[in-house]
Amino acid sequence: VYTLSTIATYLNNNFNLSNAIRDGVAIVSASNDTTANAISAISTINSQSMVYISDKKKNESDLKGGALLEYNPVISSIFSAVRSLRLTDGADIASYLVGGNVTNTFGGTFRAATPYHETPLSNLPVIVKNYGWSSSEQDALNEGGVSLMGNNSALNRIVCGDIVTTYLTNGAGSPDTTFKYLNYVDTASAIREYFFNNNKEQYAQTVLTTGDIVPGIRMANAESIKSFQYGLFDTLSGRGYGLIQAGSQAFKFFKQNLDVQVNESTGTATLSMITPIVSQLRAMNGTMQIGFDINTNT
Repeated sequence: VYTLSTIATYLNNNFNLSNAIRDGVAIVSASNDTTANAISAISTINSQSMVYISDKKKNESDLKGGALLEYNPVISSIFSAVRSLRLTDGADIASYLVGGNVTNTFGGTFRAATPYHETPLSNLPVIVKNYGWSSSEQDALNEGGVSLMGNNSALNRIVCGDIVTTYLTNGAGSPDTTFKYLNYVDTASAIREYFFNNNKEQYAQTVLTTGDIVPGIRMANAESIKSFQYGLFDTLSGRGYGLIQAGSQAFKFFKQNLDVQVNESTGTATLSMITPIVSQLRAMNGTMQIGFDINTNT
C-alpha cells in the first residue's frame, strides 16, 4: 500500500544513523514492464536502501504477462529469504552457491561481500527461451538501477543477475558507484555495525584522558582508542570476515586515514576513518592470440 518513495524515505532516514544501527533494505519485485518504464519507475528514488527487481512484459499467444511466470511478491520474498540466509551465522546455503572450490557453505556476516549474481533460485520457474531480457536490455536496466533475474546458460534454472540498488548519484547529482551494488551496502553496514558494537562494549564506563593511561583503571586516550580500531580492522580484514582489504598496504592506508580527537570536558571521542572494503568480480576481460611456432618468444 506504500509508494516506492515513501518506503525509500523511511529507510533512508534510518540508514547510517548516529548512535544506532537501523540499516535496512526493501526488496521490491515490480510489475511486468518494458525496459524504459522499469528504469523510469525508479529514476527519482536514488536510494541505497532499495532493490527494484523488474520482469519483462510479454504479449504472446502463449503468454501474456511477465516472462518469469510467478507472482511478484513471491519473487521478492524468495530473494529476501536467500539474502537473510546468507547473512545468518551457520545457515546452510550450499544450494545458493556456485563456482569452483566452494569450501565454506554456511552463512554469516562474512557473506555480506559475496556477489549476488549467479545465485540459483530453484523455486522459480525457468523463462521460455528468448522471452527474457536481452543482453542490451540487461545492461541498460543495471545502469538505470534496476535488478533482474533470468535463466542460467543451461536454461534449467533461474539465477540472479547483478543485484543493484536504486542509488545512482551522490548529493551533488554526480554519478556515484559507492552504493551501486547490494553487496556494497551489505558490506558497509556490516563493517559499521561491527565497529559500533565493539566500541560500545569496549568503552562502557571508561575514564577519558588526554594524558597517559593509568594501569589498573578502565581508561582510554586517543592513542589507546586508535590501537583498538587497528584490532577491529585486523579482524574484519582477516579469515573470519574478509570484508576489508587485507595486507600491509591496506592497513597503512587505514592507519593514515584514522583520526581520533578527544574532549575531556564533554567526554567525547570523535573518530573519522576510511575503511577500504573488498569489491566483487563481475567480469573478466582477456585477450587470446593464435600462435604456431612454440619455439619463438613473443
